[in-house]
Amino acid sequence: MERPCNYTILGHEYKGFVHGKSKDELDEEEEVLRKAVDALKKKIIEYQNVYPQVKDNVMILSLVALDYANEFLKAKRAEKKNPDGMALKSINDMVLDALK
Repeated sequence: MERPCNYTILGHEYKGFVHGKSKDELDEEEEVLRKAVDALKKKIIEYQNVYPQVKDNVMILSLVALDYANEFLKAKRAEKKNPDGMALKSINDMVLDALK
């Protein structure tokens, strides 16, 4: 099953879909997507506040993407060093912190 899910980032409208096997799964996936969009918007605002001279939204979004990719790769490296799941916990903690 799939359900349309629309959202806005930096003034641009996006039309996507969430997928699941049941209505509950669709609801959960949509909630996760909406929280991810909210976390992204918060991070964009943080970068805009730190770098007010940067007016190019593509550059701001690139910096945010680089920040998230860097955190992801650090967690993957930690997972290789300690494969007992601590890296996944750190990713989870990072995401939960971003959603606060």
